[in-house]
Amino acid sequence: MPQNWGAWTPLYHGVDWLSATVPFSAVPYPAQMGPYPTINLVRVRMDDPHVTTYSTPASGLNPNGVKLRQFLQTAFETQNQSAVQGVVGINANYFDYPAPRNTIYGLAVSNLETVSSNPLQGGYYPLLITKSNRAVIGNKNEPRQADTWTAVSGNVLLLHDGRPAVPSPQVDAPHPIVAARTAVGVSYDPDYLYLMTVDGLETNDFSAPYYGASYFDVAMLLMLAGATEAVNLDGGGSTTMGRFDSRGFVAMNVPYGDDTNPNVERAVGNCFAVIARAA
Repeated sequence: MPQNWGAWTPLYHGVDWLSATVPFSAVPYPAQMGPYPTINLVRVRMDDPHVTTYSTPASGLNPNGVKLRQFLQTAFETQNQSAVQGVVGINANYFDYPAPRNTIYGLAVSNLETVSSNPLQGGYYPLLITKSNRAVIGNKNEPRQADTWTAVSGNVLLLHDGRPAVPSPQVDAPHPIVAARTAVGVSYDPDYLYLMTVDGLETNDFSAPYYGASYFDVAMLLMLAGATEAVNLDGGGSTTMGRFDSRGFVAMNVPYGDDTNPNVERAVGNCFAVIARAA
């Protein structure tokens, strides 16, 4: 972990978090781009017996979408609350936008239930997690396995075998393709699951301030964090990270859910969470 990222902050059993704002773009930022965006990173020790994973069940899908805070609150309140420290999560699969937001793309599994196996244009890469917390990034269009407890999917493989799986942007590109990003990664020995958001503001007017990260940026950030395999999830205005515990909801990034105003959560198709139980 780069020293200028700061130290990990323990959140719950097996769950640590850090937030950093550091220069990282693979291409020079033009003058009209805003400040370097903030990285939020959650690291989950998958061999911790207090940890389990969860994603939106079919009964939780809504044509109008569901905000992450609602998903996390429901996940927390439907548990034995005295036995749960907290829930931390992110937005997940691509979905029909603006509507109907209950149509999601790529593989999604919740508590052994297949929620979606809809094809994603260009193919999907799933995060597959067993009930015993074995997490892997699957191959392109890989179906669920018999023991898949939780799965969500993205569109671009970012890391494979510890190396970037996406090309570096051209340095002389007139406008680097940057956006807010949500991604997940895994590592082995030790077994970690990484949840990452990179804040960003998109615009079609490149004379106005805009900022974010490219796919290559996110791949490098997750590799520096320790991931060896990673996939990009839905991003842009959908990018959201937060947590919920007995003190209520805490937003961990700055979403631009309406693409213009900060701290506006978008109602998304589905979400992914890590539930940390008390000792």
